[in-house]
Amino acid sequence: LFRSGITSFTPSSGQVGSTVTITGQNFSAAKGNASAVSFNGVSATFTRATDNPATALVDESDTTITATVPEGATTGKIRVTGLAGGYAESATNFTVIAPPPTITSVSPSVLKPGDAITLTGTNFIGVTSVVFGSGGSARNAGYSVSNSTTLVVYVPVGASGPITVRSEEH
Repeated sequence: LFRSGITSFTPSSGQVGSTVTITGQNFSAAKGNASAVSFNGVSATFTRATDNPATALVDESDTTITATVPEGATTGKIRVTGLAGGYAESATNFTVIAPPPTITSVSPSVLKPGDAITLTGTNFIGVTSVVFGSGGSARNAGYSVSNSTTLVVYVPVGASGPITVRSEEH
């Protein structure tokens, strides 16, 4: 019988690869409990405080699990599953934050106002703005997201300087 429970986790959001501390009760493997952790159904690597002799002395009550947000995780509940198949689930969602957009190439490289250019890069889904230049000379550009790696941008009048792509989280 699985008698573990999740009381909290911290932080409440993070990117893939970040570490999350899950607090609850009865996570010790010796008690036959926590055998798996998942983020919205995606399996994660984890350790219990009692897995590490150095920290077991600090947390003898087996109330802590440290998990890594797995590749493919999306916003949702954290679940700790026991050996017998029962589980405990967080009361609130863990929010997975997408990594910031990055630009790897601009084509064509010679631009004039009104041109449509193609930006190639990563994480373009969720883009909220594209800006040419910075400070007082910054110019917002129209854009169209083709997919997560391609963005079509329309060069605004007066555009010069670096191109910055922003998303909701960044």
